[in-house]
Order: sequence, then C-alpha cells, then structure tokens
Amino acid sequence: MTTGDRSAPRLALWFLPEGAPYRALQALIARLSAEHRSPLFEPHVTLLGHITLPAEEAKARAERLARLLHPFTLRLNRAERGTGYFRALYLRAEPDPALREAHRLARTVFGREGDPPYLPHLSLLYGDFPVATRQRILAEIGPWHEIVVPVRGLHLVDTSGVPEGWRRIAEVELGDGTPAGTA
Repeated sequence: MTTGDRSAPRLALWFLPEGAPYRALQALIARLSAEHRSPLFEPHVTLLGHITLPAEEAKARAERLARLLHPFTLRLNRAERGTGYFRALYLRAEPDPALREAHRLARTVFGREGDPPYLPHLSLLYGDFPVATRQRILAEIGPWHEIVVPVRGLHLVDTSGVPEGWRRIAEVELGDGTPAGTA
C-alpha cells in the first residue's frame, strides 16, 4: 500500500501517549523519518482503523465506546520489524486484558466483529523498505526498554490522505466502564 492510494475519507480510533513518553517517541519518529525520507506522523496505538462512517456518527460511537472503558496502562515492550508499509518498524504493545477488551468493545460498537486479528503496536517508521534495511535500522535503535503509557482518552483521527495530513478531530475521556443510564 502507498500513502497516495486512499481517496475516501477514513477515520481511526487512537490511544496517544502523553508528556515525556510522547516527546521521546515523537523525537524518535521524527529522526527516523528524516534519516529514511519517510512520512512523519504522531505516535499512537490504533484501537480501530479504516472507519468509513460520517465523522459525526463516528464521534457519537467513540463517545459511547469511551463510556464503556476505564483508564488503563499500555506497555510498549519491544521493537520489531514488520512487513507492511505502516509497520516497517514498531513497538509491540503488550496485549493485556484491558487492551483486548477495549478492542473487542470497539469492534462491537462500530459493527466490525469480522475484522482480522488485532496486533496492538506503536509504529516508529512507515515505508516499503527491504527486510535487510528494516533489520539494520532496528539494530541501530538498539535494545528497547519498556515504555508505560497511561491511557485516559480516546482520539478520533481523520487518516485520509498522507500521514503528514492526518488530524485529530475529537478526543473523548474514558469513563468508568459503566454503560450510560446505569448506576
């Protein structure tokens, strides 16, 4: 897949790091982007991508989903090389029970029960690089120390077009795991 072949508007649900982890990851992504002439993007863990609903409907569903979730912690624990454009290099997110449940609920709320298996990750580099290049860059990054990312909100992002043009369109604070109307 290339960055220029997506003409229909697409939305995604992201978890974003904050504070020092955000700054450190953004600096690494920016360095890799500059060194390898690849797209620059914001550090994020996609909960659900390829949402083609109108933005207002997607936002309403994101708000409903956020009420069903409670804050939790993501652990980014190892750097890996992938095979796809959007996973050239990434940090694997530990698929703990809270993250798996968040993804299960997202698939239900957005009517996506038939989606392929979920691979939670935070990409560090996008691009169509040969395996040897990905492996070399991974070795240059060196051993990875776990990054702990508190998750308190869900971001709805317009991922139409090239990564440099992606933009956040809504942020919803996570609730307490209780559906609306119950006490």
